[in-house]
Amino acid sequence: MLISKNKAMFKSVGVCLAVLTILSPAQASDMTSETTILPETQYEVSLLKESSLYPSVNLRKEVRLGCYCSGAYFSLNGGYAWADAGQLTKGNPVVAATDVSAASQSVITNSGLFNEYIAQIPNSSGQQIIGAAVTGYKFDNLRVEVSGEYRQHNILTGATTLGSASVNYSAQSQQYGALISAFYDVDIPDIPVQPYIGLGAGLLLSNTQYSVDYTAGGTTTSASVNFSNGMSFAGAVMAGVAINIADNFTLDLGYRFTNILGGRATYEGQTNGAAINAASGVNLVNISGMETATRNSVDYQETLDYADIIAHEVRAGIRYRF
Repeated sequence: MLISKNKAMFKSVGVCLAVLTILSPAQASDMTSETTILPETQYEVSLLKESSLYPSVNLRKEVRLGCYCSGAYFSLNGGYAWADAGQLTKGNPVVAATDVSAASQSVITNSGLFNEYIAQIPNSSGQQIIGAAVTGYKFDNLRVEVSGEYRQHNILTGATTLGSASVNYSAQSQQYGALISAFYDVDIPDIPVQPYIGLGAGLLLSNTQYSVDYTAGGTTTSASVNFSNGMSFAGAVMAGVAINIADNFTLDLGYRFTNILGGRATYEGQTNGAAINAASGVNLVNISGMETATRNSVDYQETLDYADIIAHEVRAGIRYRF
């Protein structure tokens, strides 16, 4: 039995020697080199994340930093806007019972001296602070966003006199609302920035506070009158560039042209009108707000209208990609 086992072993060795004899020296060398470049132990260790040879972490960071990837993101942005100054304007009165405009009737004069003067006070300034919170999704080169918008106009002030007393006044408007926007991101090879263009549309609500200070004998009495404009249409055209600055973070620099339509102002009440009227001795603030007048047995209501706002904006923001 031992002899038969030895014969089988010698037979196997003989077969191997025969194969090696048939192969050319170059082929044998290739087989040797191929086996030596695959260090089995080193290769297995390199698959472990704890190993310094594990490459995927650094490679993944490099890919994400240079990638304007698809997916959801959140953004905060802010900036500054320039626009022509505007103010509430006297409109055609409306029939009090039906709220139907009466173009044939002349405008109504308000009995409150300050209320009547409001139409001469700019309520939308040439400079505005703007900001937005944005949530969006990127589909390759297309992006869709929903943004909560806010803009605050610089306070506009003025002064006049009433007899020997001084009267200082101011106005400030704010807008709140939401826009839905769509963007196209332009891929340019070998350039580390991504330009974009976009269009947006939405609704904005305007609020305006008119404040008045009456000072006589060293004593100042203050009051305010408030108006709002229901949801007005807003349209926007955007262009800018996106720059990846860190893993998942993108810097967004852009320009936006915004048009906010005006509309009928709604009287929202007054504050401290009775006190300032008592201090001044005149009807400075109309407690009832909007004036009414009866003409040919028909009651008419005073109206004021907001002007359109056309703004040029510069914005900067940070996007976080989930």
